[in-house]
Amino acid sequence: MGSNEKPCRNCEALRAQLEQKEAIVDKYQKIVQSQNELLQDLTQKSPFVSGSSRKQGDNFGHLGTSSSFDLNSKVTAPKTRGKQVSKSCRAFIGSITDGIDKETLKKCLEDAFGAVENIDMIPSKACAFADFATQTAYHAAVSEGAVWRFLGSKLIKGFCSTRTLNNFKQPQPIDSEKFNSLSKNKKKLVLKHSLHHSVTLSQFSSFYSSQYGQERWQKLFQSLQNPTKYCALVNKFASPKHIQSFLSTTPNLEQVSFLDLPCYISSERFKQPEKDENGILNYYLLDATSIMVVKALDLNITDVILDLCAAPGGKSLVILQYLLSSIIHNSNNTDYSGFLTANDLSPSRCRRLKQVITDYIPSSLQHHINILSLDLTLSLPTYDKILVDAPCSAERHLLHSPSEFLKWKPSRSKIMSQKQYKILLDAVKGIHVGGLLVYVTCSINKLENEEVVKKILKNSWVPLEEVKREWVIGEPCEKGWIVLPDKCDGWGPLYFAILKRVGEGEFRKKEKKTFKRFNIDKNRAEEDYDE
Repeated sequence: MGSNEKPCRNCEALRAQLEQKEAIVDKYQKIVQSQNELLQDLTQKSPFVSGSSRKQGDNFGHLGTSSSFDLNSKVTAPKTRGKQVSKSCRAFIGSITDGIDKETLKKCLEDAFGAVENIDMIPSKACAFADFATQTAYHAAVSEGAVWRFLGSKLIKGFCSTRTLNNFKQPQPIDSEKFNSLSKNKKKLVLKHSLHHSVTLSQFSSFYSSQYGQERWQKLFQSLQNPTKYCALVNKFASPKHIQSFLSTTPNLEQVSFLDLPCYISSERFKQPEKDENGILNYYLLDATSIMVVKALDLNITDVILDLCAAPGGKSLVILQYLLSSIIHNSNNTDYSGFLTANDLSPSRCRRLKQVITDYIPSSLQHHINILSLDLTLSLPTYDKILVDAPCSAERHLLHSPSEFLKWKPSRSKIMSQKQYKILLDAVKGIHVGGLLVYVTCSINKLENEEVVKKILKNSWVPLEEVKREWVIGEPCEKGWIVLPDKCDGWGPLYFAILKRVGEGEFRKKEKKTFKRFNIDKNRAEEDYDE
């Protein structure tokens, strides 16, 4: 090729491909070398893994051990002590939490993937080797995915105690015949779902045991899995005849003693509520703690009230039982100026709210109620009482809904608490001086409960103070009160805090930070400037 001739495009492309291939091979050689050093260190120091039984080129699960990179080389499995393992059925597991024994680890792996023949624990390195009984189970744990590549060391990390695993009501496992009849892709989905469930349970238990302590969490965890407990709130606006029919025909009724509204529990399943001659239903099922939080509002018949996150409508119905029921017995009194605004941002949930009001409140009294579906912005004191039943993690609901439970993440609490803080920060501006706001969640998470209240008391420009009260059931928190099912006969969970506006306050903006800029050359300060 002459000096004036242009180079061949094909030659340039081939040269570039070769350089790229060499770079990739070099990269993988470095990765394999680092893996070799790790495994060599394990085999030298572990009492469970003999260095003499390892050959160059052995593979431990997804960690290759060959000293040279060969795209065409075949993976071979090492031998365990005293017995032969099926080809390529040994996997390496890292970062095992202290306290996880061999049986717990084996159970977790078998629940997620399939039969495991043997587990070699290496306590000094907090890792283990698992010998799967079949290649199907092995490939489910290693080759199928992304499951091991991405979760890897996190798979076993933080596994909860054996007791928690045994108590948890996991989804019903698919029987072997049905599993074998599935297609390959469906088998992958089943195995990945099982693994995802195990990992989520591990993180969930670890997260809440750090807040409540292991002993308390075990009891609370078990109680949260029990069926949700309901009481029947008798609707005072229904005809006495239909109320009496409910009380006389429902077996084993027992009145809830710590409530001042007529509420009943039964050992039998409640039948569907019945409508009276005016189309009003005779009772509503809800958690008894919902009545406690409305009681905390300390309602008067002249109060103007806002239920900010009102759907599906149970607490709004309780508010109206306190606010309007006296009208039935004293229809000539004109002092009943109480009014409820029930708002929910979701249109679908708001439709459910409207249906509850229609089914339980006579049309002659519905002029005391306004139902909205707006993103309310409160800037002026408008209400005497505000109820904020904020969106939350709702852990009891999650544990009863496997599909929702799989969406749980530790970061969910931070996102929820930020949302709750913004709602509460806006809501406190709408209370009259001397008025009350009750903040409510059905979460057990302290980050979504007392931490939100502490933050609003510290940061809000509206002057607030906490109103402390003692209740028949539940326990005090650093801020507020919580009812947990493990100590309250199955009621809850429900957290609430009572805040009182004690002054007008003065709106204040955050001050901008100012600092001096220095001239490097002259080493002297220049003018201040805003950030």
